Amino acid sequence: MIEEGTGFYAVPGSVKAVLLAKDNVLLGLNDRGEWELPGGWPDREDASLADTAVREIKEESGLEVPTSEVELIGAELWHPVPDRQVTLIAMSARLDHAQPPRPSAEHSDVRWFPLAEIPTNLPQVYRRFIDAAVIS
Repeated sequence: MIEEGTGFYAVPGSVKAVLLAKDNVLLGLNDRGEWELPGGWPDREDASLADTAVREIKEESGLEVPTSEVELIGAELWHPVPDRQVTLIAMSARLDHAQPPRPSAEHSDVRWFPLAEIPTNLPQVYRRFIDAAVIS
């Protein structure tokens, strides 16, 4: 996408949240049939990337996470579909136990997966973010 005012190539950014509970990670099944981390575009009301992560976790799973518990893990450029580039910003948070999530309109399923049993239809970029969150 070329920005009108400057002529610079601009890449949209999406905040993804690695939500861990003991040895489990929260994933949602998207309309492409892939598991993914909860997340999405920042809203104008978000004052920080942590705010975006917390809002997206709640919207997509019903789970609440304090903003103070969210930390930056990393970022990567990613091509989710051909001819589309997105900057992914990964944030992480931990819960004491895996509370039951509720699916939203954005995912047909949302559930906790043991870290040792992450589905194979999870894009590698998300796996890298999960690995980074586990060791942080």
